[in-house]
Amino acid sequence: MRQGLLGAFALFFTSMSFAAIPNQKLCRGIVPENDRWIGVDEIRISSISRAQFDSVLDRIQALYAQEVSQNGAFLKIERFWSDGTVNAYASQDGRKWTISMYGGMARHPALTPDGFALVACHEMGHHLGGAPKINDVRDRWASNEGQSDYYGSLKCMRRFFANDDNEKIVGRLKVDAEASRRCARNHASRKEQLMCLRTTMAAMSLGAVLADLNSVPLPKLTTPDKRKVNEMYESHPRAQCRLDTYFQGALCPVPVSAALSPIDYRPGTCADEGRYRDGLRPFCWFKTP
Repeated sequence: MRQGLLGAFALFFTSMSFAAIPNQKLCRGIVPENDRWIGVDEIRISSISRAQFDSVLDRIQALYAQEVSQNGAFLKIERFWSDGTVNAYASQDGRKWTISMYGGMARHPALTPDGFALVACHEMGHHLGGAPKINDVRDRWASNEGQSDYYGSLKCMRRFFANDDNEKIVGRLKVDAEASRRCARNHASRKEQLMCLRTTMAAMSLGAVLADLNSVPLPKLTTPDKRKVNEMYESHPRAQCRLDTYFQGALCPVPVSAALSPIDYRPGTCADEGRYRDGLRPFCWFKTP
């Protein structure tokens, strides 16, 4: 009788463990877990209002609901405006693909509305960013951190900005000189140049957040990370490396319509070192498989 009860309990707990597997949350977040908390009472330090928070996420929902549906799933965007957590997450639970967005991240004083859009684009990148993916049995559905960054600027932000008056918006920004020079060099059309500039400035905003949370110097476009990894780095690259990745994604001239692959890192990207001077994934996290 005792052995029968023990067997029943073992079966129960084994079943519970397997039942939990479909709910696959990337516990890393867009940044490593941290104890920073920016509550709603600190809205005065932020450039992002509740209306802007919702507007960004409304647009992400409109842009991606159909594509997620075509993958046999539905998109859920969780909006935790009152939660001061300075992070964002992606998860998949069966057919439900989720991004979880927090007011604490949006209220970080260094983050602009465009920078917040890039955070959302990074999380969408875990779902749709293609190869390289995380090499872990629980997380193989997800593009790795570097690829999600690359997807954010290569594909998502261009879709996000496509119908805006970018000439007017960029005209109000204090555009970095290196961004101006290299966006002009890599994109033939003014439309693409403007989206490159706007994406890069969003990345600099997010880069400042990453630097603050990691207590490192502010990353710059003119000081790229020169390290080369010996194998694919799947966790969060350093702040400078991440800014480099966003910048390279923005510079890549491959059309936004060019499809990515879940198994091959090359389609839809700048992957040919002999062809592209800019736009390649940085070697501070990327290693050719």
